[in-house]
Amino acid sequence: MFANKLREEFSILWPFYIYLLLFGIACAVSAPVYILFYLNSGLSFAQIGIIFGVSLVIGFLAEIPTGAVADVFGRKFSVALSFLLWGITLILIPLFPSFYPLLIIVSLAELFSTLRSGADNAWAVDLLKHKKKSSLVQNFFINKTVSMNLGMILGGFVSVFVVTYFGIPSTWIFQGLLVIFISGFIFLFGEEWFIKKKADIFDSVNATFVQAKTGLTYVRNHKVLFFYVVGTFFLALLTVFNIVWQPIFVEIGISPSTIGIVVSMLGVIGLVAPILSKKFLSVFKTEKTSIIMAYTITVAAMVLFSFVRSPFEGILIFAIASAVIDMSSPIESKFVHTFIKSKQRATIGSILNMNWKFSACIGFIVNGFVIDVIGIRSATMLIGLVASIGLLFLFMMKPEGQKKHF
Repeated sequence: MFANKLREEFSILWPFYIYLLLFGIACAVSAPVYILFYLNSGLSFAQIGIIFGVSLVIGFLAEIPTGAVADVFGRKFSVALSFLLWGITLILIPLFPSFYPLLIIVSLAELFSTLRSGADNAWAVDLLKHKKKSSLVQNFFINKTVSMNLGMILGGFVSVFVVTYFGIPSTWIFQGLLVIFISGFIFLFGEEWFIKKKADIFDSVNATFVQAKTGLTYVRNHKVLFFYVVGTFFLALLTVFNIVWQPIFVEIGISPSTIGIVVSMLGVIGLVAPILSKKFLSVFKTEKTSIIMAYTITVAAMVLFSFVRSPFEGILIFAIASAVIDMSSPIESKFVHTFIKSKQRATIGSILNMNWKFSACIGFIVNGFVIDVIGIRSATMLIGLVASIGLLFLFMMKPEGQKKHF
């Protein structure tokens, strides 16, 4: 019975799992060294922060109009086009290694990535519904994560090979070529069931503003969601860790050519940690407490990371933080969505995403300048301490007595 169900699932979804595996490999190739590439190109941390911050804003603003592409031309087309254009921009990165060209190229890359944002999941779900296999939707999301993490494991070792024999800039070219290959694979083998919709970008924008206003009112008056939004606004500053861990790793003696092994390790953690999510919840009893403890451990890890002196210390702290994030993520998602009405779930989900991106944007830009002034370790500790303010707001959440919607 299980074998038949698995065979049935893969007979429909095998193109998705293969392209997600390749996507995981592609992402892991440059992930271990991309900040080092920017630094080696002569950019300051302030400039790197600006590139990250501006690209986040571009990506956010492009969500609605690029979403209309999927409605007009189909989800498969939108996803494949996204990979094609994104791959081209990745190849351009090492060819123009200075601030202003990189600002434009990375912003375009983020813009093109929005073409697949949401469209990839909708493509698979609609196909399963059309084939009357809705029971496989949950399996798809589980195996999507598995495929991506397996790709990360393999991609980390590919990164080691590329950096060792071809150099850091070559990781972008390898990644770009693989992403373009993914685009062609999707065009050739991806199956889609799609009904063309009439989509007016301006109507979509107006409708979104109306929905957002309603959603913001709901969040503002909710005793859980309001404090969660304010709390995670501060805690989103932890994403600044993305621009400090690679230079610190090199500083403590880990060579750029071996950082890919650390990324492979994260892929293994990503496979195992979600399985331990229920155990994590059982230790701390309630979802609220589990979420607070997860963020507390993550904040502590960021502060402690500013003091590491050996590869063992750095990798251990990095692994613990990654495992805690992966274990707590399913708990946090369920907790938040429990208090959101079904008809407002998409809108409030977008508000939460916007809140996180806006904070991350500020964090990247401000912290980039701070690093250049006080140094990378002091700035890492400072951003961790500022982010900890968010824990106070999470403590103020009052789930007791609030209506639950599932």
